[in-house]
Amino acid sequence: MKNVLAKLSMTMVLSGLIFAGVSALPATVHADDYFYCKVDQVMEYSGRIHAHCSNSITMGDDTIRFVAIANNNDGKSDRFTSQATAAFLAGKRLMAHIKTSSSSNCSGCAVSNCRTPSRFGISN
Repeated sequence: MKNVLAKLSMTMVLSGLIFAGVSALPATVHADDYFYCKVDQVMEYSGRIHAHCSNSITMGDDTIRFVAIANNNDGKSDRFTSQATAAFLAGKRLMAHIKTSSSSNCSGCAVSNCRTPSRFGISN
């Protein structure tokens, strides 16, 4: 009986260690994901408008701290500016739907720290 209890106890310890190891693995970022940016700066340049975030999201080897959109003098860039500024002033988050790949980045949006959102809005 003592031997059975020892084996059972060892099995429970090993199961706990395996579970703890699996649960400690980093979260996987999917091809498309939402980044809840805590906006601390909104800047307009000739080719783009960006929001800098005090927080970040890691996508592969890249640490994303900027969300930027092309400044095409169209309605989308105006809405981005309005929503990023509103999030900044209200202390809310800019919810940006971004891709892991930087292939759709606007000009001036660095591969290593910036992504261009396909959708955006304001969130708590």
